[in-house]
Amino acid sequence: MERQFVSTDESFQSVGYEITRQILEVEMCGGDVYAYEGVPYSVYCALMSSHSHNKFYQKKIVDAYPCQKIPVLSAPTQVPYQ
Repeated sequence: MERQFVSTDESFQSVGYEITRQILEVEMCGGDVYAYEGVPYSVYCALMSSHSHNKFYQKKIVDAYPCQKIPVLSAPTQVPYQ
């Protein structure tokens, strides 16, 4: 899922939305990614247009939709050329 960079908020790095499955993904500045299920497109639009993404997220999304943390894949270990 492609995510939009959110530069105006200190909590989020990016936010993505998949309209067909109504999945909202939030990537936190620390690197954790959370997927929220059943989020209507109108809620995603309201989040993206809100003055404070974090306040809207905390108030309207966190406890309102089922969530799961998405495991972040680590980059493969690079072995120096010998």
